[in-house]
Amino acid sequence: MMENKKSLYRTYRPSTFKALAGHKNIVDILVKQLKENKISHAVLFAGQRGTGKTSVARIFAKSANCTNLADGFCCEKCENCFSANNNSAPDIFEIDAASNNGVDEIRGIKNNVSTLPVLGKYKVYIIDEVHMLTKGAFNALLKTLEEPPAHALFILATTEYAKIPATIISRCQTFNFQKIDKSSLKDRLKLISKEEKYIVSEEVLNEIFYLSEGSLRDALNILEQLMIVNDSEINIESLKAIFYIATKHEKIAIIESIINGEFERVINYFEKADGQGMDFDVFALSLIEIIKEVIEYKLTNNVDFLRVLEKDDLKVIQLSSLETMFRLADNLSEAYAKTKGTTVSFNYLLISLLKSVADIKVKDKNQPTHSIEKTEETKIMGEDSQKTNIKIINVEEEGKDTSQEKVDFESKTSIDTKNIQEQTYKDSMTERKVNENLEKLLESQNQLNNLKQESRIIDNSINKKDEATKIVNESTTLLLSELANLQSLEILNNSDQESHSVELSNIINLLVGAKKEFRDLIDKKIAQWFELDENNKLIHSEKAQVFFPFYKAKVSAVSKQEILIKCDDFAQAKLLCLKLENREFRQKVFKEFGREFIIYAIDSNKWEDVKIEFKNLKVRNSLPTRIEVGVFEYYDSLAKSKLEKTLNNDLIEGAAKIFDIEEIEIGE
Repeated sequence: MMENKKSLYRTYRPSTFKALAGHKNIVDILVKQLKENKISHAVLFAGQRGTGKTSVARIFAKSANCTNLADGFCCEKCENCFSANNNSAPDIFEIDAASNNGVDEIRGIKNNVSTLPVLGKYKVYIIDEVHMLTKGAFNALLKTLEEPPAHALFILATTEYAKIPATIISRCQTFNFQKIDKSSLKDRLKLISKEEKYIVSEEVLNEIFYLSEGSLRDALNILEQLMIVNDSEINIESLKAIFYIATKHEKIAIIESIINGEFERVINYFEKADGQGMDFDVFALSLIEIIKEVIEYKLTNNVDFLRVLEKDDLKVIQLSSLETMFRLADNLSEAYAKTKGTTVSFNYLLISLLKSVADIKVKDKNQPTHSIEKTEETKIMGEDSQKTNIKIINVEEEGKDTSQEKVDFESKTSIDTKNIQEQTYKDSMTERKVNENLEKLLESQNQLNNLKQESRIIDNSINKKDEATKIVNESTTLLLSELANLQSLEILNNSDQESHSVELSNIINLLVGAKKEFRDLIDKKIAQWFELDENNKLIHSEKAQVFFPFYKAKVSAVSKQEILIKCDDFAQAKLLCLKLENREFRQKVFKEFGREFIIYAIDSNKWEDVKIEFKNLKVRNSLPTRIEVGVFEYYDSLAKSKLEKTLNNDLIEGAAKIFDIEEIEIGE
């Protein structure tokens, strides 16, 4: 009989704490608990996918029942260890909460937990993806977690810690699983490659780390794909053929182009890479690491800090100033932090790099003027230690035009006449701060002229939220790309705002009363806002500018009173929720629809969860009776809730500290 080949992550899943990659601090705590027989009755493992939560849970469960523990490590020889390794341990129960998330499943655990274990000391319940449990299931679990039998051990695992009720968290000992560090992940990949008789280059291992984002399971899946298409050796070209990534030499070439002010070369590379589907999040991270190594080398002149680069790679890059490298690192870090996981990452990253090129070119162009003025100023400083006039020239280019603006600042400086070199350094730092303040002032007044209109919109909108909308409103027609940029900018501007959450029960209530004909009407109306003419320009440009949060969103369901909007990602759903909290915006939407609706905005991941829950309820014939909800009452309650939360947050925190309040029961 044919058997399916096991994936690498299943074949090489660790069976002991010593075989784990990373998480040394967590392992040390768990091993000490086992060694001293002070095991917590409930633990919660939280962290991103593929970091070893389930593996650690299984090892901990096996070790808890091992009859020959040695310094907290399981023996791998006793009957309990043997049965656990074969997934046949009678006292270890592993439950997938994604598919067993109802009250009935938890009640089954409550009824079963009171019986004594068969072989081991504990009956261990591993509940994976515990955040998928329904509210009723969490309620059913509360009492059991609070006062379990002495022989019961609960291990909960989740990738979405924020979805776990506070009452559950307070009853568990929580362990946060961070991304697996680069060294541990690479060592594990090397070990597995050696076992599989493959040779993997160091550059490939580095790129796999970036692609996997610290997830060992993702890293092993990538390695497995590379093993399929290669015989015995895996190099960077093989990786690039499957996952379009930039090689080390391409990244170095991009940094050199930025230093040399080669706009066209940078733009051409990005346009080509975008067409081939490059992951720009990974690209940004690897550029930052290269720049970090360059800075370390320039500061220390020590080649031991070069792990990705070699000394020969620094021939051009090391000629640039430290200030240039720091500025480039800042621009890249800001771009990555603000666009990670969004659709605007390509545009914003490119513009950030072009901004760095512009800064370098401007600085080079100003260098002679600065040198002359600095010499004069140093002479004045030597003669007069009380006051100094410092002239700053700030040059910005747009196309072929060059404009210069001079601003005089008065600054009092204490001069050490005995050490001119030290004073010159202090003055250069003062001048740098003044330059930064000047740039912020010019930005806030909208007087900076950038190289591209898109760059100008992004820079100004970061400091002034309404600026982008004003610029777009100046034109009578828009392209879809401009509308997408407007939406992305608004997402960035509202990244620190907190929106209301859409309750699952409300969505289920909508789906119970959903009508296809209603959905078609609303869908058609939204599509009209973004219709294009023969020149690919928006026909209803003014409406598109008003209702841009709906761009690319899909109407999933509509009832008599409610509309469910599915967005591509969480950021867009959050933006739409925030906009709908504004009464003026809602009234404009209602006017277009011809009546008032409650509009729920969710991301595609939540929509998948909703479909699973709705299907389960339907299969069990447990769909709730539809409840009519008033539009005014719904939005009024949202407004009151947000206001109360704003006013009472500090008061609640203070009361919690004074009265030592740690939890609030879920439900009634």
